[in-house]
Amino acid sequence: MNLRHLTRSFAHGALGAALAIGLAPTAAFAAPSNEADHAATPAVEAFAADFAERIEKAITIGSETPLFNASDAYDYADGDDSIANARETLPATFDLRDQGVVTPVKLQNPWATCWGFAAIAASETSILSELGTTYAENPLDLSEHHLAWFSFTALPEDTAMYPSQAGEGYYTLDGSQASVLAPASGLTATSVLSSGIGPVPESSAPYHGVNSETGEPTIVYTPSGQPAYYSDEDDWSLDESDRFATSAELEESSILPSPAGTDENGAYTYNEAGTLAIKSEVAKGNAVSITYRADQSSPGQIADPEHYYINPETWAQYTYEQTAGNHAVTIVGWDDDYPKENFNEGHQPPEDGAWIAKNSWGANDQEFPNRNNWGIDGSGYFYLSYYDQTIGTPETFNYYIDNMPDHSPYFTIDQYDLLPSTGSTPLTSQTAMKAANVFTVDSGDSLLRSLSCETSTPNTKVTYEVYLLAESAVNPDDGTLLLTTEETYEFGGYHRVDLSEPVALPDGARYAVVVTEEAPGGTYTMPVDAGMTREGAEALAAAGLNVTRYGVAVVNEGESFLYDKGEWQDWADSRTIVNEIISPGAASLITVDNFPIKAYLDPAPVEFSDVSEGDWFYDAVQFAAYAGLIEGYGGDSAGLFGPNDTMQRQDAALVLYRMLAPADEAQTSDPAVYANIANETGKPDVLDGQYYTPAVNWAYKNGIMTGYGSDDGSGAFGVGDAIDREEFATIVWRAEDGGEADLSALDGYSDRANVSEFAQHAVASLVQNGVIKGENGMIQPQRDITRAEIATMLMRWYQL
Repeated sequence: MNLRHLTRSFAHGALGAALAIGLAPTAAFAAPSNEADHAATPAVEAFAADFAERIEKAITIGSETPLFNASDAYDYADGDDSIANARETLPATFDLRDQGVVTPVKLQNPWATCWGFAAIAASETSILSELGTTYAENPLDLSEHHLAWFSFTALPEDTAMYPSQAGEGYYTLDGSQASVLAPASGLTATSVLSSGIGPVPESSAPYHGVNSETGEPTIVYTPSGQPAYYSDEDDWSLDESDRFATSAELEESSILPSPAGTDENGAYTYNEAGTLAIKSEVAKGNAVSITYRADQSSPGQIADPEHYYINPETWAQYTYEQTAGNHAVTIVGWDDDYPKENFNEGHQPPEDGAWIAKNSWGANDQEFPNRNNWGIDGSGYFYLSYYDQTIGTPETFNYYIDNMPDHSPYFTIDQYDLLPSTGSTPLTSQTAMKAANVFTVDSGDSLLRSLSCETSTPNTKVTYEVYLLAESAVNPDDGTLLLTTEETYEFGGYHRVDLSEPVALPDGARYAVVVTEEAPGGTYTMPVDAGMTREGAEALAAAGLNVTRYGVAVVNEGESFLYDKGEWQDWADSRTIVNEIISPGAASLITVDNFPIKAYLDPAPVEFSDVSEGDWFYDAVQFAAYAGLIEGYGGDSAGLFGPNDTMQRQDAALVLYRMLAPADEAQTSDPAVYANIANETGKPDVLDGQYYTPAVNWAYKNGIMTGYGSDDGSGAFGVGDAIDREEFATIVWRAEDGGEADLSALDGYSDRANVSEFAQHAVASLVQNGVIKGENGMIQPQRDITRAEIATMLMRWYQL
């Protein structure tokens, strides 16, 4: 089992399943309903009318593109100062590869997951830039597989993470994994990553499936016998317990204006603001993911001979006509002087200038599975004209890097919008409009540390308000105003604001996050994610569109609220009105999600009279206590933890039982239950019906703790005996299914010879992974381990 740094309060595997019970946000209240509550507000009517028009247009042109993509919404207002500033300060050429922060080119085969590769490539470069390091110094490699799979795999109906949103997400019409690992909007990554779903290391979710017969990935070979890529016939599914794994918290995504603009008649017009915005972000160290129309959307696909957009001799791409995008890549630089003559003769752009674009179709300097001869000198790169008429949704991704150590290794995201975005469809109003999500604190006393929202217009002013709601609250502002903070965001996208001081929220408290977004010119906006229902997707498929997925958005009463025309309305009612306007008297064609308003909470510190904030074990004790892995003495938060006390073997079994089999532990922790559980180990010192009996049975059955065997003649488990450091290392190693380790990892310790033979690989493995660090150059393998040391080892193990 690989325990990682995760969101949602230890939400990984069995550990996450246990601790998620009682942690997921629940609706704070359901507002009373009457006829007035169900009247359509102007913003809702306009939203529905706009969507109806989009559906009609999609059917007319035979493409899903108009349904959810409104790239013009992200455009600058005329005369924005940033445009002039950028024009004066940016160099004629720039290449992030020269900074050493561009990761190697990869190969997306066998799936059409270019959008995921583009987003991950942009993320990798931004992270390296923020860290102030290079790929050579820190070979960062994040997983595209994890992002793509969980973007279009719905939450299961039995999810413990967000039970109120069970079943929310995307489903396939044909049930195939090809429809999961399929094309998507460039905006999808933002909504997924901001939900605490990824990114994770490539090693955690490698880009391959598994053959059900061999248990290994199947390789597809070229006619010449060279390995090409992994087979699409394998099982590419990922374990649901890995959904909310993450290695870094998304801080902001910026959706930039596009160079490919349109005039009032919908005709193409070059938008210099888009070019300058992309350049500005690249110059900051951020690679930019984009979509555009390529000759083919994946390597090996047959191109349309009537529409060749790339010159294969110069690898210069220029789509000279308005058409839907079909591919995503990552911009890593630009050249203002790149000659327009290098593009296809007869279809050359009006001026010089091109982006340096990183593709996901492999490169000849890479090894399998990323080797392929494509692009300039086989490098995997190409030039893309500034004037390409299909460039869309330019986007950057920024993460918490410098301040991540200051954050708790476990936290809660209160959120409802778990239907991944496929584009922006904002609500708009010329009069005051705001939106709110209402949450209940059910993960114990907590500290609210940050808030987030999404915007769709550059230079939007956002006002955040947090209310502690009264018991009789009907509306989201019926209570005490705890804080107000205001931010102005240069670009559209996802934005997160850290509070100057965390706000204490007691367990069980109902609170509301109210967001007001005011765009330049006084227009109020609020982005909303929506997808096609099964009925809508089937209708579009019947009309000839290539639709393979449909969405389910779960919006319960009392979760989200819209303030429009001077009154609050439950969004659960409003979304019903939207569907009635679009398809009166018929099945709903679209499914509209909750508002993308989130709150991020840390657990409030657990107080022990013998643990102080300056103690070396303070963070580990907080981890173990908050997770319920190690209880203090005295039964209350002001009791003792006993950091220097030893732990007995049966209690060590109980700690791992709580950590690795939490659902079982929850069912057997009641004295009335464990009193009837018999010893199943055969060990004479394990008694029936004790608090430890279920845990010892579990540990023995799974080979994690086997007792003393016959070595000492007793065949005992060791109930009542203290456990030492090498013994605890061994049971952790067994729980991890550890194999042989490099024993040279022990060479730096003066007492390595004291490590027992049975424990050598276990101790070496944990030393290699930083779980055991020793003290004063010694491991002290046979010294009884303390409770503080156990808490520390568990925290380090969890953070691997």
